[in-house]
Amino acid sequence: YTVNTATAAGSITAAPLTVTAQPDSRVYDGTTGSAVAPVVTGITYDAVGTAATQSYDNRNVGTGKTLTAGGLVMNDGNGGANYAVSYIANNTGVISPAALVLNASSATKVYDGTTASSGVVGVVGLQGGDTLSGLTQRFANKNVLGANGSTLRVDAGYVVSDGNGGANYAVTTSTALGSITPAGLSLHAVSDSKVYDGTTSSGG
Repeated sequence: YTVNTATAAGSITAAPLTVTAQPDSRVYDGTTGSAVAPVVTGITYDAVGTAATQSYDNRNVGTGKTLTAGGLVMNDGNGGANYAVSYIANNTGVISPAALVLNASSATKVYDGTTASSGVVGVVGLQGGDTLSGLTQRFANKNVLGANGSTLRVDAGYVVSDGNGGANYAVTTSTALGSITPAGLSLHAVSDSKVYDGTTSSGG
């Protein structure tokens, strides 16, 4: 026999993979990141090069938020083209407010007729690139009340810049004890003269 061979056209279609974002619930941290891994379904014939991840649609506090999966890379020697990857979003994400604590600091000043304080308010819990402006504290009473007898409170006029009107935080404040000491007051006698009138009084 003389054997002859011939070629024929064929095709290999991409294997389907589905990547489904999973529910997540976390506290606001200034990012859209999710620590939960999406679930991959379908048959993988090659090793995973880069695992899929998921993220929130935005970083702000809320419920019913969309989580989107992406980023799966298969080491198939064909740039990943041997797989047809479909991504399915999840709409049950939750981001709850982060705790933000504003602590008044102890301060002492000489009585000046006001409740103003130059003390610096301590901040605990501010996330990412968020900022606070207009943060001040003041004495609850302008009067001298003895050593550590005055209460210092955080003023309410501060502004949280978080891109969500401050709603990404649950803010609590704490007070501190301070002192207002008496102001110096000097009384000086002035020169005077008068005609004798039988008293020690002075008209000056």
